[in-house]
Amino acid sequence: MIRELVLVSSDFAPTQWFAGRVPPPLPLPPGFVLRNLLMGEQGLCAIGPVPPAQAARRLSEGDTCIVAIGPDEGLAGQMWCSEKPRFIDWIGCNIRPPDGHVHIYNSWIRPEYRGLGLQWNLATSACADVLARGRTKMCAGVERKEYPPFARKYAAMGLGHLAPYKSLWALRVLGTALVAIPAPPPRHLEEACRNAGKIFARQAKRV
Repeated sequence: MIRELVLVSSDFAPTQWFAGRVPPPLPLPPGFVLRNLLMGEQGLCAIGPVPPAQAARRLSEGDTCIVAIGPDEGLAGQMWCSEKPRFIDWIGCNIRPPDGHVHIYNSWIRPEYRGLGLQWNLATSACADVLARGRTKMCAGVERKEYPPFARKYAAMGLGHLAPYKSLWALRVLGTALVAIPAPPPRHLEEACRNAGKIFARQAKRV
């Protein structure tokens, strides 16, 4: 199997909320809360994609994990932020953030809680984390087929333009990524970028 990870970047400085330094969250569903994962709580990650030992190591190295806690007080979702190279298992290599960028990665929502807007709120909290680090730029990875809805969502949030800057093609055999080949981002994503730019422009006019 061959899969493609599209790496994108964005600068929050042009966003309409940047002067107030407060990204625009949505109301959380009843019974849900968002907060940063603390050292010693990594056992919460056991049902997510990040093993507890790996979560503890990341936290000790300065990464941040924003978690959504559900009504059952268990992990409902998570999103990680890092300024260090991090290994992305499904693509099979380290992703190094461009200079001055914070990498937003390992976004995950528990299947039964998808569609409730949790990812939107995790993303706004991740943007606040980027700003708290004294940065205005983020980068993230998204699979090619998921890029158009990803770009639309972030534009609708007023989070600025997302610009693809690299693709990584991974050859996977029996579930293992054997090699990652860098390439320019695919040209056909330009239309999705233009559409997202129009959405962002409309959002800016409403402020």
